[in-house]
Amino acid sequence: MNAGLLVRFFIGTVGVIGTITNTIAFVLLLYHKYGSKLTNILFRAQCVYEGFGCFIMFLRQIFPEVALTNLIFFDRLFCMLWSQDNLFWPGPILAASNLVCISLDRLIAVFRPIFYRSRQRFLLLVFTSYNVINVLVLFTPQLARRQLVNGTCTFHFVLDDYRLNILGSIQAYMLVLFTYALPCLFIITSHAIIIWKIRKIYKSALENSNPSQIRTSSSTSTDDDQEQLRSSPVRRLIIMTVILSTLYIICHSMEAFTYALATSGVLNYIDNPVQQQMGLGLMVLCGCISPLVIACSTKQLLLKVVNTLRWYAKITFTRMAVVSQP
Repeated sequence: MNAGLLVRFFIGTVGVIGTITNTIAFVLLLYHKYGSKLTNILFRAQCVYEGFGCFIMFLRQIFPEVALTNLIFFDRLFCMLWSQDNLFWPGPILAASNLVCISLDRLIAVFRPIFYRSRQRFLLLVFTSYNVINVLVLFTPQLARRQLVNGTCTFHFVLDDYRLNILGSIQAYMLVLFTYALPCLFIITSHAIIIWKIRKIYKSALENSNPSQIRTSSSTSTDDDQEQLRSSPVRRLIIMTVILSTLYIICHSMEAFTYALATSGVLNYIDNPVQQQMGLGLMVLCGCISPLVIACSTKQLLLKVVNTLRWYAKITFTRMAVVSQP
């Protein structure tokens, strides 16, 4: 088994798992309120975007070639969308820009709670517009790189049109900025500010608390228990921030910089399909793990996941026992 086939098998398997995990997380978020209504919508959208990318990459491993219909319009359309995993890209682009929206959502909720509660629809409109503009600006130039020549779908980094070539080069670096650098920066910075704010609130509440209440509470619980109770939300937030930022830094870095260097002519992107597919495979892996991070970020949602898995395992074992009986 050669390296290319192994990579395809890896991407296909992770794509199936990612589609399932994102579907489960989306369904759970329909029945579980994760923060405000806006926050819930953003997390559901994240599962949709990640799940779309995983599903498309799974289909790409089953149908790797562009199917020609002998109709020029449809052949060009299939070439632009299906060639070189192009239809996969709206998923990661939307997922990355949506992560920025999630970070801003939490930041505004902590520092401007009154504005946040009263302007939910306005913020949803702003976040949706940001996502739509991102996918239009970053994805549309990639369509021009796919061309149907004599019935064969081709892919070109350097375009014949000088203006389109400049736009394509700018788009490649914008892709690195908006799908890699900006999400990582926003996740780390916004959550660091939120953690600082939460610690400041805890410290202020401790300093302003009634000494008699402190003495009374100390008789029923230890200082260590109180400190653990106060730091528990902060600790969960820190863990989730570290996991999400690490995921995106590791999984998106290879494809982002490879694509940018190839557009600049420094690296040959087309003649090394294994390296190109590995970069995309890591992005699919990120989309597979992200919903698990979301599911484990709160105890209530984690309990629902565990209970759902237990229920599914119980049903499965019961059916197997019934089938095995003579």
